[in-house]
Amino acid sequence: FDSKNPIFLPNKHSFALCCLSKVRGKTVQAPANSRFSRLRVSSDPPFTHIGLDFAGPFFIKSMFETKPTENGESNPNVKAYVLLITCASTRRARRHKQVLDQFTKQWRREYLTGLREQSLAKSHKRNSGSTISQGEIVIVKNETTPRAFWKLARVEKLLPGRDGNIRAAEIKLGSKFVTRRPIEQLVPIEVKSTLEDLETGQEVEKECIQEKRTSCNI
Repeated sequence: FDSKNPIFLPNKHSFALCCLSKVRGKTVQAPANSRFSRLRVSSDPPFTHIGLDFAGPFFIKSMFETKPTENGESNPNVKAYVLLITCASTRRARRHKQVLDQFTKQWRREYLTGLREQSLAKSHKRNSGSTISQGEIVIVKNETTPRAFWKLARVEKLLPGRDGNIRAAEIKLGSKFVTRRPIEQLVPIEVKSTLEDLETGQEVEKECIQEKRTSCNI
């Protein structure tokens, strides 16, 4: 009867609006939880639920006299079987702990190590401007050309930002062309450290020669 003769409610009638507000104002109920198995919720002592594993046969030496074989010889070895009884509850908990420890080690080894390397790379990229000085020879990056064809330039002037960090520089390409490039596109040539090592080595040699001369004079 209700399907053949439904209740007719106007679209914007006050009664229809009251019914809608009552239905929409109800709290959403969560679905019923699934039932846990008895093995997971019952506080059973160990070895309540067990598993049986058999192994064998093993030949062991008997402590008692054995029957002679068909040939009339006595065989001191007898067959033995092993019955291994394991607790299902403790084995499940032990397996769960092993999986959790393995996941923790893998997370520390892969995720945290990758996160640390990523942060070091970002900090090195952020502080790359401090390694470039005025008058230094750099390589200008160009994504449209291969790396072997990147041009050399000389840093004419460093351009710091409002926060004081160096973000761009004026470079000189060739003999006359001067342009601006961000620090991220400038790669310093690693010859500065070698020159410093040579200078420090020469200073050490000079000090050693002076010490030898003073010792000879004495």
